[in-house]
Amino acid sequence: MKKALILVLVLGLLLAVMPAGADGKLSVEQENFHVIDAFAVYGFVYAKVANVGDQAIKVSNALMEVMDKDGNAITSTDYFNGHARYLEPGEYTYLRLNEAIEDRPAADVDGCTLTVTGISDGDYKNLRLPVVCEYKENVQVDWNTRNIMYATVTNNTEDIIYDLGVVLALLDAQGNILYMDSSYMGSDKGLLPGSSIIVREYVDNLFITVFESKGLVPASVDAIAYAEVRR
Repeated sequence: MKKALILVLVLGLLLAVMPAGADGKLSVEQENFHVIDAFAVYGFVYAKVANVGDQAIKVSNALMEVMDKDGNAITSTDYFNGHARYLEPGEYTYLRLNEAIEDRPAADVDGCTLTVTGISDGDYKNLRLPVVCEYKENVQVDWNTRNIMYATVTNNTEDIIYDLGVVLALLDAQGNILYMDSSYMGSDKGLLPGSSIIVREYVDNLFITVFESKGLVPASVDAIAYAEVRR
């Protein structure tokens, strides 16, 4: 009798600590690494991260380690930004990390490793808004010409949307991420129901130089427009 009772207690304890059902699961669908060598050397990684599980998940941590040609870590960072934090099953976001590479020439850098993890969060979700994107080169801005990513966001809800965030990714014809930027409106600005706003972000000229040296050709823009709301 005692053995049976102990077995029941052990099974109950195991069931208590085991996760109930499947969880959200993050997958790094794509990552592209660029080295910028101008005044200082920097490593940039742009990634597309998707929730391939069947529960909501929050992107909580990311780590980039910059590697040399011998596979040794040169530097690392866990600071990341430019992303939509809350992902429903099947949703994705872009994110970026960058770090200065000190006391090493750009020629020593061979690539990076990237790790992205998430946690379950049932309190918030991202309300996603429809967005239309466009990419234009050599746009006259004051006395210069710039390459610009555009995102036209429309509020298709019946509420005013505050704290609107927009993540923009510049892609080549194959969908590879060449560049990223983001914009955030803040809690003091709201998008009225049925109205639209245009967000534009310049492509950094240093990256344009990298594109030309590597034969990379920008072709389109993908954008995610979102606001974090309680469930």
